Order: sequence, then structure tokens, then C-alpha cells
Amino acid sequence: MGADLSVVKGMIENMAFLKQLGITIDVFEPGKTLMNMPQQDVFMTPMGSIAAGPIFSLAELAGATLLSASIDLTKYTVVAKELTITFKRPARGDLKADLSLSGDEVKKILDENEAAGGKSDAVVNVPIQDANGTVVAEIKANYRVKKLGA
Repeated sequence: MGADLSVVKGMIENMAFLKQLGITIDVFEPGKTLMNMPQQDVFMTPMGSIAAGPIFSLAELAGATLLSASIDLTKYTVVAKELTITFKRPARGDLKADLSLSGDEVKKILDENEAAGGKSDAVVNVPIQDANGTVVAEIKANYRVKKLGA
């Protein structure tokens, strides 16, 4: 039996940083995560767009949350290793990260982990969208998946 997802979701939602950004987790299930971040005045640049930091933070949290919902956290840990961001257009308004992993993708991550002796990488592509569904940034997030005890 794996980790209780309601407990895991509660732990993530109670992170002070997540609360400070106003991020909500609207979907948290194996293979699927939807997170939203409302625009706040403190995020805004003098040019009227959202600064890079909050966008990057939403992306990193969303990728880690997707993996946390998809793998058994009683057997594995997930830690951010490397993230790169490409900005597509100025971000304005509320933002969202709507991510999914298929069962085959999760299996591949865990198979690679097993073959590598309990330490492997998992790459998650994280598009950040505005309220109209326009992609404002694309993030390639590389997480270290480590088997507990490895």
C-alpha cells in the first residue's frame, strides 16, 4: 500500500511558500496535477507582467507535485535537480500548470530507477498557461527520484 494521497496533498498545501504564492492544488491524483496561482501585485514587474520567480516557483512545485502523486512516497523521494525555463510571452493574470503522466511514463521512471540501483532522474515538461490557455513559459524540470534506503 502506498502513501495516502490526501496526507501527501495536505503536506504540500501546508508549505508556507506555496501559501505565500497563493497556489492551489485543484487536481492531485496519480498521473494528473492541476495547480493555479492568482496574479498578485507583488509579482508584477514595472512592465506590467509577472516576474520570473513566481512563474518558476509554480512550475517547480507543479512538477514535484505531479511526481509525488504518481509514485509511492513510502518507497521513493523526489528532489528537484535541474530546471530550465523558456519564456514565450509576458505573463499577466492568473496562471496554471496542468500536468499529466501516463501509467507507461510512470512505469518507465520506476523501471529506470530500479535498473540504476535506486537513483535516477525523471524529466517533467511543465507548460505554464495564462487564464486564456496561452502558454507563457515552458519549463523542463529534472527531478532526482531516489528509492528510500538506496
